[in-house]
Amino acid sequence: MPLVLVTMWAFSLPDPLAPVPHVEEVFALGLGHSLFAGVAVIASAIALIVGL
Repeated sequence: MPLVLVTMWAFSLPDPLAPVPHVEEVFALGLGHSLFAGVAVIASAIALIVGL
C-alpha cells in the first residue's frame, strides 16, 4: 500500500524534465544518416532509460 501512495504522489507532481531539443536532433541525425543508425540510437536511448 505505501508504494501505491508514493507512486500516486509522484505522478501528481509536475514533470521537472522538459524535452531537450538537442536529444531530438541526435535522433534526427541518426535517422538522416541511415535507418539502421537511427534505430540503433533510439534503441540505445530506450535502453538507458529502462536500465535506470
